[in-house]
Amino acid sequence: GEHHWYPLRRVEAGAMLVDFSGRLAGMYLRQKTEHEEERRLERTRSYYGGPSQDGEERVFLVSEIRDELTKPTAHLDAKIKVKTRTESKRRNWFGVEFVSMDSDLAEQFKVEKPTRDGRVGFLINAVYPSSPAAKMGLKVGDILLKIQAPGMPYPIELASQLAGGRTGGYGRRWYPGMGGDGESGSPGSTWKNRLNFLTRAMDAIGTGKSVRIIYYRRGEGKDDPGKAVTVDYKIERAPPDFESAPKWKNRKIGITAKDLTYEVRLALNLKSDAPGVVVARIEPGSPAMIGRIFPNELITTADGKPITSARQLR
Repeated sequence: GEHHWYPLRRVEAGAMLVDFSGRLAGMYLRQKTEHEEERRLERTRSYYGGPSQDGEERVFLVSEIRDELTKPTAHLDAKIKVKTRTESKRRNWFGVEFVSMDSDLAEQFKVEKPTRDGRVGFLINAVYPSSPAAKMGLKVGDILLKIQAPGMPYPIELASQLAGGRTGGYGRRWYPGMGGDGESGSPGSTWKNRLNFLTRAMDAIGTGKSVRIIYYRRGEGKDDPGKAVTVDYKIERAPPDFESAPKWKNRKIGITAKDLTYEVRLALNLKSDAPGVVVARIEPGSPAMIGRIFPNELITTADGKPITSARQLR
């Protein structure tokens, strides 16, 4: 097979490498290959299920990329667009929340066989209104079993351990001013972080790509054993979530607020037109902190008027 150069020390993709005379010797780049979506999805599974080996970055010598360097416009992909910081945080979605299956749940719901005694499956415990999943007819109690990306010869089983446990999802890092258990008197967030295995898989496959999702619908009674259902889904971008929501910082009072987003509204049982913004951060020693305003609280009015956008706090 082909032999390639690799750096002895960790360098970032895109780094330029020079020789001892200061001349450009090559670049450390990420190489895309056939069935990219399949490999990215497998790597996403490894991210949660165990250590992953990323072997798609290597050193490209100047001789290999001479044409690209001398005539860059001829090798640019016109479809690639630079995203803003907020846009880069927007995720793809299917529109469900879930918890992991286990042996107890499998026995309780009589789904030992399709879930392999609870070792496979994401149990859906919420479906977002108007989401792709809702439009396809999925409902609470359905169990996601497999997902298949373009170019994959067979679907990947959604192992229960990838779902994030009985709580589902993965939390955000805490830092001072952010609230939660690390800050006295501050309520913790009741909404789930949208960073979970399923959204990461959708991100890895790519917006606009079609995936096949297999889920299990339990029967309605003793004579209805339930059945596996297959749906084809063209991946869509999710609306802004808490991480990517528009925000505004009022430096005078020391508060950063974010617009209400779909997962926050669902968690707090708020209507789609309910006013309010979420306190995202309070600066230490600020008037807001002295006034005992805490992160994760809602501000619904200011000066007697309803607030519908974080920008209204300026």
